[in-house]
Amino acid sequence: MTEQEREELIEKMADAMFASDENGTLRVDVMARAALAVAEPVIREQCAKIADREANADTGFETSDFLDGIAFGARVTAAAIREGGKDG
Repeated sequence: MTEQEREELIEKMADAMFASDENGTLRVDVMARAALAVAEPVIREQCAKIADREANADTGFETSDFLDGIAFGARVTAAAIREGGKDG
């Protein structure tokens, strides 16, 4: 994540927190949930991209069932990370 992307995420989180403040009551738990709702998809996607890179990594080794299994596992992990935020 670049510094610019971080700053944009911080702004989105702050906007969500401000929008969630019910009648100026400063409910910190409500504001934290609003910020997390913005940040979680970004964090999940960053983690999934790491798994994607592992699935597509050129290890320099010969192709083998073992390495194919590792790549498959990394792809399954990336998909699970992305889907994990949709469980409710």
